[in-house]
Amino acid sequence: MNSKSLWLISIIGLAFASVIFRTCKKIPAKATVKKNPAISKKKNEKLWDKVKKEAVQKMGGHSARAMQYAVKLYKDRGGKYLGKKRSDNDLATWTKAKWQYAPGSKTKDRYLPLEAWRKLNASQEKATRAKKKGKLGEWIPNTKKAKEAAKKAMKKAKGKK
Repeated sequence: MNSKSLWLISIIGLAFASVIFRTCKKIPAKATVKKNPAISKKKNEKLWDKVKKEAVQKMGGHSARAMQYAVKLYKDRGGKYLGKKRSDNDLATWTKAKWQYAPGSKTKDRYLPLEAWRKLNASQEKATRAKKKGKLGEWIPNTKKAKEAAKKAMKKAKGKK
């Protein structure tokens, strides 16, 4: 056998191995995302696209806060929904928990539920804000105390104890 034949056999072997691997592992070639039928649908997709773009631009990027603002704009401009909102809607829970920057803060660094800010003492607040300060990125880990306080605040907002 010459080198071209060996090369062709190895390529066919790799392709065959890939098919066998997918079949044995039952991994689809393309993952599909099923839409949840229990979620309410927006009646006016064009309006939604417009306000979502506006909200993301105003908030400096895609975030939960930007989507919260987009929903407000959508409703303010006459946007309606088909169906009912799920009872465990994350955006509604997030709104109910009153996520915000530290009360009285002039800098926009650490974002936590209001209840979490109230549970932290001055040194704990200072520690979690210092951990975030100067770091780039949307998610920077919290201190242990701030994480626990935020978790409790979200449970309370969801109506769990």
